[in-house]
Amino acid sequence: MAFLLGFYRQDLYLMKTACILHSFLPRYRSSRRGALPVDPQRGGLTVLELMIVVSVIAVVAAIAIPSLAHAKKVGNEASAFSALRSISTVNTQYRTRFGVFSDSLADLEAAGYLGFNEATPKGGYSFLYARAGNAWACNASPITFGQEGDRSFYIDESGVIRFADGVPAMGADAPLD
Repeated sequence: MAFLLGFYRQDLYLMKTACILHSFLPRYRSSRRGALPVDPQRGGLTVLELMIVVSVIAVVAAIAIPSLAHAKKVGNEASAFSALRSISTVNTQYRTRFGVFSDSLADLEAAGYLGFNEATPKGGYSFLYARAGNAWACNASPITFGQEGDRSFYIDESGVIRFADGVPAMGADAPLD
């Protein structure tokens, strides 16, 4: 009899544990097998709420994307401006060291002055360098006007950077302040 009483106590303990655990489990409300649990106290999103969330995200994206594109253009232009300043400085150093201005940006790169040349665009801009006698000039133009940048830049041995909107810059264009 004590043997059967032990099984009875163990069964009661298991039943109490199951009832306690069952009170913490979520309720199922579905006629399908394998459905996910649904809490009757908390409903899901309605279609209207979902549409409002999607429209708010669309408005924020419509405001943010043009700002990001403009910031990218401004950054590319600043990078081209900085690269032209570097070209002017290192070309002067090259002339001091070798007695003449360099023949190409590749010469400046080979001498260890620059980390790029005409063949590799930098920051969305391509560079065109030319030397004639004791003068040189370099033009930086966006690869695609309006997408990578709006302005092109020009510098020569005078060190003055000039710019033009939408067309390649030349020596007669307005200087950049």
